[in-house]
Amino acid sequence: GTPGGLSIVHLGQVPHGHVSCVLREADAYVSAAHNETYGRSLVEALRCGLPVVGMRSCNMHVAHQTNGLLAGGEAGLAGHIRMVAQDAALRTRLSAGARAYDGGTDGGLAPDEAMLRAVLEAHSATCGRGRAARAWHPFWTIWMGLSIVLDQPRLTATLVTVASVLVVAFIFHCLGFAAPAALKLEHPHNH
Repeated sequence: GTPGGLSIVHLGQVPHGHVSCVLREADAYVSAAHNETYGRSLVEALRCGLPVVGMRSCNMHVAHQTNGLLAGGEAGLAGHIRMVAQDAALRTRLSAGARAYDGGTDGGLAPDEAMLRAVLEAHSATCGRGRAARAWHPFWTIWMGLSIVLDQPRLTATLVTVASVLVVAFIFHCLGFAAPAALKLEHPHNH
């Protein structure tokens, strides 16, 4: 068996319509993701009253020791999983904190402020590791915003790419440059 007599089941990808049913049957939610756009899966788990065990990086929903446990690395994550698996009183206390979750407004930050903080932390973590920090590109800001609104990162990437191509074509057109054939805008009255 596993520590604490709990069974650990890896379900793989679950259809979205079944997620809440699966979460209601679980004892805890574990996420090893180092970066989350918004962390919708964490919110769903918290709203189902599950303590969350996850990574400290880019987190804006889990309050360490209140509704979950946060780790700085893989070894810490493994240790926190063991703690939640073995300690029923800890699971009960964290579950109560998860049920009291208010959508990220505790701690004095509105959800948008918390999102900005998380984005800046992720940017610092990825651009600050032995490389010179680079300016945050507007493309990523647009992609992140649309990704949150649409909850569809792949669709968002496609929309932003198409919009970028159209903007470049429009700029070429307005400036009178000969745009590459792939970007050329044709007017209906020219045919």
